[in-house]
Amino acid sequence: MDDDPEFPPRFSPTREARESGCAGLLRGYAVQSTSGALVHATSVHKGDGPFICPACLADVIVRHPWRMRHHFAHHPRHSPLDTSRESRLHFECKMEIFTALRRTCPQGGWICDSRRLKANAPRGRKARKPDIGGRINGKPVVIEIQKSALGIRELIARTRDYNERGISILWVVPLKEPLGKDIFQPRLIERYLHAIYFGRVYYWLHGMGGEVLPVHFGPATRMVPFRTNENGYWEEAGWDERPYKVIRKPREFETTIPILRAFKPRKRPAFLSWGEHRPIPPALLWMDVLKPWWPRKELPRFRRFYPSTEGDFGEED
Repeated sequence: MDDDPEFPPRFSPTREARESGCAGLLRGYAVQSTSGALVHATSVHKGDGPFICPACLADVIVRHPWRMRHHFAHHPRHSPLDTSRESRLHFECKMEIFTALRRTCPQGGWICDSRRLKANAPRGRKARKPDIGGRINGKPVVIEIQKSALGIRELIARTRDYNERGISILWVVPLKEPLGKDIFQPRLIERYLHAIYFGRVYYWLHGMGGEVLPVHFGPATRMVPFRTNENGYWEEAGWDERPYKVIRKPREFETTIPILRAFKPRKRPAFLSWGEHRPIPPALLWMDVLKPWWPRKELPRFRRFYPSTEGDFGEED
């Protein structure tokens, strides 16, 4: 469907579904939130909204572009990443962490964009040049700063390669501003990192130096209308509180934690994250030693609606 001539290159329904983590809009239908009716994009206008995705319950907007099929699209709040092609934020994050580690752990032999790990063609390994590399307590560690252009394939490939080399990896996501407490929809790469690290993502803000802020993506709920079919007629039956499928409630740890002292190596077996299509290979992680700081009581209700969510909220800790 990506190559469908009816869709210009700037829009692909399957690509939008992959990035949003939800395929509920592929057929062109959404729920009109005021009535609970299922409507098609060709039969409504913007003023008929608001609209809700029937699969993930996120807010969506209707679009009637010229020379393009009318469609609905997800319209959630995202994390404030720097999506520019040449990101100064990426450079600042890398240099602050590198400088802090070199100062506090001078015996670590730290490098920053200055050494390339050799390729190994028989084993299928590419040459790798980590953003930051060194040793902590004698254990090799690499720190990769998430780039806006980095895709899931590359994230998985680097994670697999460093595991085969016996090097622990820490993925850090720099932000332009604080994430905040409002619900949001994690991007594809954030969802994968959250699953890889047993229910947390490590964010970084300017001035944190060699520390990061762990954030858990907790379930979030919303009130949605529902209808019943009585004798062949659909009737409004009230409202129900249901968890979103891909929208999350960020739960920050109470403070930032030092990469040097609050982490240790941890192995992660291969697995397929809930709702995703690309499996994660075995990984050797540089991961925090914190116990889960999020309430476990919120999970049973979420699992009642989406039963196959094992491992995506840190239950294995």
